[in-house]
This record gives sequence, structure tokens and C-alpha cells, in this order.
Amino acid sequence: MAITHNVTATGSDSGDQVSVTAWNANHTIATDTITLTMVAPAAKTEALIIACSDESTALAGTETAKFVLPYGFEVTKVKGSLNTTGAANVVCTVTRGGSALATVTISGTTADDASPTNTTGAENDVVSITIGAADATATGLKIYIIGYQV
Repeated sequence: MAITHNVTATGSDSGDQVSVTAWNANHTIATDTITLTMVAPAAKTEALIIACSDESTALAGTETAKFVLPYGFEVTKVKGSLNTTGAANVVCTVTRGGSALATVTISGTTADDASPTNTTGAENDVVSITIGAADATATGLKIYIIGYQV
């Protein structure tokens, strides 16, 4: 079964409404299947949220989380947050497949968006999150890997 959608708009500007003339759009989905490539990246954005500690134990400068990507994933940004924070920043390094993805610096309870590198991850790639520097009183570390499936 094929789905075809045809749209034509005509008209004029009448003050409160603006109509477009000579605009046509045709779209056909031939197999009743919409694939990820047919969806705009902004419409399929999701976040992989990883708890790297519990909410009350002070952070230590060690690897805190490791997981396997469940599907191919294009990373657009990486963020972090804390439940409580101390006087010093918390710095985390996120790696994917052994290569650096982003370094997140958390000052206060939230982090600025980190610009990722090495952004396309394949299914079953291993992602590791390591604390490089931590305040002795910081707790409740979460890392947000934001992007979309590929």
C-alpha cells in the first residue's frame, strides 16, 4: 500500500491571514514504513542519561560508569549534573570506543554543554565515563549524552 500526500496552497494576504500561491508538495511512502532517515534530527533527539554515582556518597576520581550503545547514535552534546556540589569543579571525561567524546566540567549543580568530538557511535560501542577531578563533597553525578539514532 502506498500513501501519497498532495498539498496545493493558493490565495493572498488579507491582513490577518497570509496565503501562499503556487506551492505544491508531494510525498509518497511506498511500503508503509517510515525510516529514521526520513525524520529530521531535531524530531528524533533523545538523551542517554547515566547515573555515575548514588545521590549521597562523595565522588572519587575513578571510572564511574561503562555501558554499551544499544544502537548507532550521533552525539550532538554532552551535559552533566550533580545532586550536591562543593567549592571545586567536577571534571568528567566521556570516551566512546576508546576515543575521547567530550570533557564535561560541572561548576555548581549543572554543566555547560560540552562540544563532542568523534560523534558517531556504532551499535555495541563501549562508552566510559571517568571522573578526572572531583570535589570531596560532590554527590549524585549524572551525565546526559544527547543526540539521535542513526
